[in-house]
Amino acid sequence: MKKKNTAGSTKKGADVTGHRGESWLYTEKVKDHFFHPRNIFYTDKEAAEYEKKADGVGQVGSPACLLPDQKVITNEGLLSISQVRKESYVLGYEGTFNKVTEKMHSNFSGEIIHIKSRIGVLSLTPDHLVFSIRRPPGHKYNYTKNKLNLAPQWNPVSSLRKNDFVIYPKITVTKDIKYLNLNLVKKKWDFNSKDIPTRIKLEPELLRLFGYFIAEGSTRKDYSKWSEVIFTFSSEEGDLVEDTVKLLKKYFNLDSTIQPNIKNHRCDVKCYSIHLSSLLKELFGEGAGQKHFSDFFLYLPIEKQEELLCGMWKGDGYINLKRKFPRAGYATISPLLAQQIKMLLMRQNIVSSIYPEKEKITKGVNHKPSYRLHIGDISSLNKLVRIVEKRNINFPVRQINSWFDYDFLYTPVTKINSRRYLGKVINLEVNDSHTYTTDSLCVHNCGDVMKLYIKVDRKTQKIKECRWKTFGCASAIASTSIMSEMAIGKTLEQAKKITPQDIVKALGGLPARKIHCSVLGDQALRAAIEDYEKKRK
Repeated sequence: MKKKNTAGSTKKGADVTGHRGESWLYTEKVKDHFFHPRNIFYTDKEAAEYEKKADGVGQVGSPACLLPDQKVITNEGLLSISQVRKESYVLGYEGTFNKVTEKMHSNFSGEIIHIKSRIGVLSLTPDHLVFSIRRPPGHKYNYTKNKLNLAPQWNPVSSLRKNDFVIYPKITVTKDIKYLNLNLVKKKWDFNSKDIPTRIKLEPELLRLFGYFIAEGSTRKDYSKWSEVIFTFSSEEGDLVEDTVKLLKKYFNLDSTIQPNIKNHRCDVKCYSIHLSSLLKELFGEGAGQKHFSDFFLYLPIEKQEELLCGMWKGDGYINLKRKFPRAGYATISPLLAQQIKMLLMRQNIVSSIYPEKEKITKGVNHKPSYRLHIGDISSLNKLVRIVEKRNINFPVRQINSWFDYDFLYTPVTKINSRRYLGKVINLEVNDSHTYTTDSLCVHNCGDVMKLYIKVDRKTQKIKECRWKTFGCASAIASTSIMSEMAIGKTLEQAKKITPQDIVKALGGLPARKIHCSVLGDQALRAAIEDYEKKRK
């Protein structure tokens, strides 16, 4: 494996600026070991020849770490990692979208970790690095102030336990759209369709109408070939009926008909317009199971997104403040819409949990598989009531289990287990960020692979040679280079005690986002020693 230079030629004193203005330097030691690595193999042929004579060999890292059906947040929506293409853009830990430069497939046989948090479940290989916090033992970390002082790291998922914290990025990109420009095409023999404006101002009130449609709307053709837009409310939601009629007239200059259905306790608002029907299908999909909103809604200013959430929640959500433990919820049969609502809520600093529900029959009615968003966090509930009901309740917050800090959500691991797996796994190499976000975790792209070889003096049990090769970044190369020097001359027991912290200290420090690179060399060395000891036995 040839070394991969991703650091560039950072000169002495050069300041490298990271996420949200985080400033850090590559030290002279890091640059020296990167540009002049010690004990490295530059070619696979050279390494293969040496491996025949090595006493111990250790390999860590994996270029392919997620099961094919696991979901990834992309600029095209929520896709299975098997559907993500090279050149696609995926959400990185910085809250921005970055290009996929490589997609790697591999056969895997071994243990797969299933890790669950409030926002979802992910299945991945044990060595995959997850943006997280390992909660130290002790009663004091039950208290909010001590939780908030814990530092995030990139930890192998196999090292995480229940009540550790995973860290999830919010979308930080904001792109306001002032107007929707409509491309209206009228068929030659269409004499009935009423024209609507070709340019509509995208105001908060219009977003509230769109929220009503996402929750309660549908489109269909009647027997006269007109396109019909229908909003279906309960008979007790007269205020929503009136608001919908008013907004359809204001923004599209369309008249509506109101059709009460006393028997079914509902009230329909119907509007005939092929142009409006086409627009709503384009923006929000067709059919309840395919409901979603176009990507640009995710990047609108949060003030506009508030009204979109307000319309959706009034239409198909609930808020119950009378029960002993107040909560709110929203249900949809569209998996993509559930994830998009989660992202919108996170931009408002609202924590939600997603629970899939299986198909069931209730009172003789068939219910399709659905996804329920649940909000029980008190500070989140306070914010949602302000958005939906336009009032402040300010329930007292006693203990914080999930919280937001800058552009991240910190939420606890609720369950973790493992199972045997035999099959394909996939990973992405991501430009700049080297991270990507699934529907429940933020993971490192794990492009770093380390293979390390040792020769041992049989009498003294000291390491006399330590050679290595890697496909990794500048920090991984520098970390392993200096670690190989540290290991030579030490006994096996002494070498086992080399920690990532020792490696970082010897380099004079690494950027926080690159600390995980020091773990690779440390793990590879231990694996090589274990291999040697196994062979000796």
